Amino acid sequence: MVVPTGALHAVPWAALPLCRGRGVTVAPSLRAWLRGGTDAARECGSAEPVWVSGPSLEHAEGEVVALHRVGGGRLLTGAVADAERVLAAVDGAPIAHIAAHGRFRDDQPLLSCLELADGPLYGYDLDRLRRGPRTVVLSACEAGRSVPARAGQLTGLAAALLGRGTATVIASVVPVPDERTARVMMSLHSLLRRGVGPAEALAAAQAAHGEAGFLCLGHGG
Repeated sequence: MVVPTGALHAVPWAALPLCRGRGVTVAPSLRAWLRGGTDAARECGSAEPVWVSGPSLEHAEGEVVALHRVGGGRLLTGAVADAERVLAAVDGAPIAHIAAHGRFRDDQPLLSCLELADGPLYGYDLDRLRRGPRTVVLSACEAGRSVPARAGQLTGLAAALLGRGTATVIASVVPVPDERTARVMMSLHSLLRRGVGPAEALAAAQAAHGEAGFLCLGHGG
């Protein structure tokens, strides 16, 4: 478990030789990690996982359709994957997986966004969630990045989700290739369904497909 400071929040830890293939959990603080363990064990208001794809990515819809076929739950693709429907669907869900274009803004982290059918879903939009999904997988470029704001508090998409009660966020801190990411995600969810903890599942999935940009943020199980 790593609690980084400053610029170290942008490090893709799986790319380091000593971390490759090992389960690494990155937490904003020790308190947040402990709280995440409690949140990971909570009952969810919805029994359904949610699978979402945004526009203009060649493999995004195929990725979430394949995951939905195996995992069941609610599928939002095409025109119905707009901000209002997505926020309503993921509120309190056990797991939410979003495959979309991601953009991070160092100057205004809460203007970092995921591109959905009707436009960007911004970091500040996540404050509308009553309860964050227990586990969130953001299959998107740079969606796991955060920067310290006043008093050292982190801001960004992943930080906003953790602040709304999400226990675990799996997201990338670097640009990631669409096709290879889809393969990583299939392996990741296969391991999660078998009861492997998020950090270990992510480590194995990335090692199997030559990826290193994703982090397990919050509580790694």
